[in-house]
Amino acid sequence: MKRFLLIFGWTSTLVSCASTNRGVASSLIAFGNTENIRPGQTTKEEIRKMLGTPTETIPGGAERKSLGELWEYNEGESARVEITFRPDSDVVDAWTWHVPQNSPDQDLKTAMAHYRSASWETETVKWINPHSYPNQCYYEDKSLGITIEYNRLRKEVFTVTRYDPLRKLASEESAEPPKYCLAIDPNVCTAGVPSREFFKNIQIPISEYCQIPK
Repeated sequence: MKRFLLIFGWTSTLVSCASTNRGVASSLIAFGNTENIRPGQTTKEEIRKMLGTPTETIPGGAERKSLGELWEYNEGESARVEITFRPDSDVVDAWTWHVPQNSPDQDLKTAMAHYRSASWETETVKWINPHSYPNQCYYEDKSLGITIEYNRLRKEVFTVTRYDPLRKLASEESAEPPKYCLAIDPNVCTAGVPSREFFKNIQIPISEYCQIPK
């Protein structure tokens, strides 16, 4: 919906096709303004009126036709807002806001407070490197279309994502697990473990591992 680029799934090969522009004013891409974007409703024309011309536009992937166009709005050299559109459509599918350094919204409870009606489900990355524990935790309300990405090691919120809760995603059941190789011996590789299986094996519930700080 993960670095919540589960939603976007962009590959580096697309960047060469991108068109770029200068960064935009911080006030335009502040969280409060971004929250006015309604996935499943807001159009490209309305986005331009809200946020101006995007810093960068990337077309949908030729090899993954389920992906629509991506618009990126930068603050200086840092990506602040990413917006994806439905394939062959001007309607927003999802947006992600990258939390700035020293923002109050880096605090998980502060970020969650924007969505007081949300009922959070806890997740982590889909595939886990069996050689290490994951740092990413995701708090999601699927009925509202909200995901908050939190780094439990750094105790910081990285991103807030809104998506159309009515959208239909392509099935990933047949996806092959990634391989993780040891730094000291790149020839020693192990397939990723599904997160549910990983936490079952270590006998720690995901909800406990990614427990919301008090």
